[in-house]
Amino acid sequence: MPSLFSMKYKIFPLFIFIFIIFLLPVFSQAEPSQYGKIIAEKALNEKIYDERMWHVLMEYKKPAGRKLRSLVDDEKFFLAENGKYSPKDELEATILALFDNDLSKNDDNSHPVCVFAGRREWLVERLDIDRNKLPEKSCTKYNEFKKKMDPASVTVIFPFMYLQNPASMFGHTMLRINNSSNDPLTSYSVTFAADMPEDVNGIEYVTLGLFGGYFGYFTIKEYYKTIFEYGNMENRDIWEYDLNLTKDETIKLFNHLWEMQGIGSDYYFFDENCSYNMLMLLESARPDLYLSTSILWEAPTDTIKKIKKSGLIDDKKYRPSHIKILEIYSKGLPNKAVTLAQDVAKGKKTIDDINNSNYSVEEKAAIYDLAIEAMRFNFLQKEYLTEQIVKEYQAATINILANRAKLGVVSHKKIDEPGSPDEGHNITRISIGVGAENFKDFYTEAGFKLGFHDLDDIDKGFIQNSQLSVLDVNVRWNTRTNEVTVPEAALLKFSSYSPVSRMTKSLSWKIEAAGEQRDYKKGSFFTPYIRGGVGVTFAGGGFSSWIMADVDLAFSEGYNPYWTGLGFGGDIGLMYSFIGGKFLARCYYRYFVLDNLGAEFGGSFGYTIPVTQNNSIEIKYAYKNHWEIENHDIGLSWRFYF
Repeated sequence: MPSLFSMKYKIFPLFIFIFIIFLLPVFSQAEPSQYGKIIAEKALNEKIYDERMWHVLMEYKKPAGRKLRSLVDDEKFFLAENGKYSPKDELEATILALFDNDLSKNDDNSHPVCVFAGRREWLVERLDIDRNKLPEKSCTKYNEFKKKMDPASVTVIFPFMYLQNPASMFGHTMLRINNSSNDPLTSYSVTFAADMPEDVNGIEYVTLGLFGGYFGYFTIKEYYKTIFEYGNMENRDIWEYDLNLTKDETIKLFNHLWEMQGIGSDYYFFDENCSYNMLMLLESARPDLYLSTSILWEAPTDTIKKIKKSGLIDDKKYRPSHIKILEIYSKGLPNKAVTLAQDVAKGKKTIDDINNSNYSVEEKAAIYDLAIEAMRFNFLQKEYLTEQIVKEYQAATINILANRAKLGVVSHKKIDEPGSPDEGHNITRISIGVGAENFKDFYTEAGFKLGFHDLDDIDKGFIQNSQLSVLDVNVRWNTRTNEVTVPEAALLKFSSYSPVSRMTKSLSWKIEAAGEQRDYKKGSFFTPYIRGGVGVTFAGGGFSSWIMADVDLAFSEGYNPYWTGLGFGGDIGLMYSFIGGKFLARCYYRYFVLDNLGAEFGGSFGYTIPVTQNNSIEIKYAYKNHWEIENHDIGLSWRFYF
């Protein structure tokens, strides 16, 4: 029988083995955890939770009269219970989470080291963290995503205003993260948009959009799809602004974008919108920019100007919409030639119809060019593409190009760049003016307009023949009678005078919710009204003219016991925008049918002279005849945009 000593001697190695297998990992895990605590203590002692970059990464803001908070509204973004409101608590929780090596909590992709790449990289650099002491995680999804996007540089993308869709009437701002091959079509665009149901109605859309009723998310897609959506489907011009961010700065932006994937924030039309979130992304690349500092609202055009003012822009490029390309290619061709090109593109006629026509060689080449572009336009408009449709399109295109090449004529079509969004006036306006009513009652006048662009504003940087006026109020003081009145005020004036062309047959229209001082037989009263109209616009040689029918529903004690007037009529207008300014003339007629009230008619013309990008002078004259009561108004005003 073995002695007790010999038994202990034999069991002791087994005990040592068990100790190594089961207890040593505890000590091996404790070292990084202890290291993380040391790093957290160092960060708190140095108060880096008050530093600019930490606030940028966590999107902390302190609105006037409110306490500090993060604009991110998704709980998944925060590691501390009070992280939305406490930079200090969130910093400490983040550092400790980065060094948490408990595999039972996180797999290799959901560990904070992989999820919060932006925070991780800044903390490593700022606190001189030993990367070898971070938990070893593969971070497969992050690495695959980074390899796919291959971030090398950044371009700001501005799809122009699109009046057919209320969500896009201010334009749009997004980023393109360019790959190392600098190929735009294979690079990726980044946008921030509200997550809305497809069947949302207009009232719900506006109400929820104004008061943060939607969650907004970052989305990423191939840039060629963005061009298809905006340039081909919605026929919007696109401006591209290349930025001078370094590759390291671009990767910082990419890391912050990565940790914002699937993270939602309340979306507001006026401030926390697509443009505002793009500015915050840019701040993550270069935090000393201070771009996200809007007061009233953040409009996409203002975003471009902020970026330009910050010195970020290296170059800009213009990408015309496909419909504009068609209009350029049809220029100079007779109507029958344009129709022939369109019929060939649609398959109604063949190439032989072009070859056998009596047009000159140069005209035939132009018809071929237009047919190719029209065919491409028709192809891109298709919602569903089958393999057969693609093959037929490719075969037809090759056939047209081959016949076009036989002509030996070089095309010299040139697309002139319009004014870019960064060259336009700012959208909020104040005005001060003087004038006289009926050539005897002199007045001074002051006005304020929250936004955006009027028909009599200078068009550079905006859509010509368009108007979007929000909260526009004028107050007038009559120096003879010492009376203060509001000659006109608008809650909303929204109109599009899109010219009819051989390529487009769009109608012109307007919607107005406003009020104005109107004269009646029993006196002069401020009269709120709602007006809608539809018509056509023609353009040529720099001039635009239109004719429009409209309906006017107005409310005033000057009408009848029901305070309601219903008028039918319309207006015609002539507009000419040129380098020296803008001329606008229009006249109107409406007959009010309720209670035999009678007619009102009048006209006006004005000339706006640009002084600087954000200053202009307007000279105007207006005549009104309301129920045989005449009024003449002549005035001069200075306008400042900010």
